[in-house]
Amino acid sequence: MTPVVAAYLLLACADPLDAPPASQQARDLCTHENVRVLQELVAGCRDAWATDKSCAGILSFHGEVEGVPTKLEGTVTSVKFDDVIRADDSVVRGAVTMDGRGPYFELSFRFTSLGGVISDTDRVGRRLRVGGSSEDGKLEDDQTAISFQLASDAQSRDLAASSGYLVIDTQKEQEESGRFEIRAPRGPNTVIAGCFVVFPTRIRRTMEAGLD
Repeated sequence: MTPVVAAYLLLACADPLDAPPASQQARDLCTHENVRVLQELVAGCRDAWATDKSCAGILSFHGEVEGVPTKLEGTVTSVKFDDVIRADDSVVRGAVTMDGRGPYFELSFRFTSLGGVISDTDRVGRRLRVGGSSEDGKLEDDQTAISFQLASDAQSRDLAASSGYLVIDTQKEQEESGRFEIRAPRGPNTVIAGCFVVFPTRIRRTMEAGLD
């Protein structure tokens, strides 16, 4: 399986090289110290999702974006699951697309060719490593290719991760959660690590190639 993770971080009010210092006041929800905070935020979001889909998940990341220390804790507002139905009627997650917002960022992440059968297991723990081809599209291997774009009114950046990982913690019919760390190979230092828990506002299912 060669997941492709496309992350579009749209800086709503600042040049990517001049991220607001206030973004450093955001909490890193992925740390052990903030486990309870994350759990409470996810629980509240899950209730809102079940009621009216007004919240579709929680995303947090920290690191450096082109050398600028950056943190984000954001609410995901829209999530699409693209699932693949196989010949044995098992369902594999093909892609997850999420859009959301933070105090200083609007964001969209797209994880494609994820692979992995949808399961009710609470802890999947499937680790995918960066290094595959973004055009491979395989669903069976343990590699992932990651690309992302940073943009503001003034400029944009297209980057591809040269190393890192994605860990799928939960992959259920109505929930996906995971952790990631990625590094871009060129230009100023870009290293991002984060986590997410999301619930779908839309699910699209297609038959595996050759079955339709």
